Amino acid sequence: MKSIKNGVKAMKTYKIEEVMRETGLTKRTLRYYEELGIIQPPDRSEGNIRLYSDADIRRIRLLIEAKEVLGFSLAELKQFVDWREHISDEHRKQGKVEQESLLTAEEMLMNQLQQLENKMKRMEEFKGYIEELLETVRDHLKNEEGETNVC
Repeated sequence: MKSIKNGVKAMKTYKIEEVMRETGLTKRTLRYYEELGIIQPPDRSEGNIRLYSDADIRRIRLLIEAKEVLGFSLAELKQFVDWREHISDEHRKQGKVEQESLLTAEEMLMNQLQQLENKMKRMEEFKGYIEELLETVRDHLKNEEGETNVC
């Protein structure tokens, strides 16, 4: 971690190795996400070393959650990032978000919610399958235990 000081409030920056430790992602994954546009290219030092900010790390963690917990594919992550950035850019540029952008974001969010609901339903179904298998294994264990006690 470094601090940049030029008469301005010091900003913490992190090299890629530190971001790896903070997020659990590999260098290759971070670079690949950058290449795909899933994460924005970080600032660079004079020596061309990637320097990530606290905000970059927060965004990366959000993406990890979306991917791991919600099961987003890389394409869904890219879509999530794109609409989020678009809404933020529109807000910054115009002081407000255009109605059309809001409608697009609403549609995309509704679609993502529907996909999540479908995935959760499939997960519940699969959970039932795993529970049935577990019950079968336990039944076999009880039967085996009963047979060994008979001798």
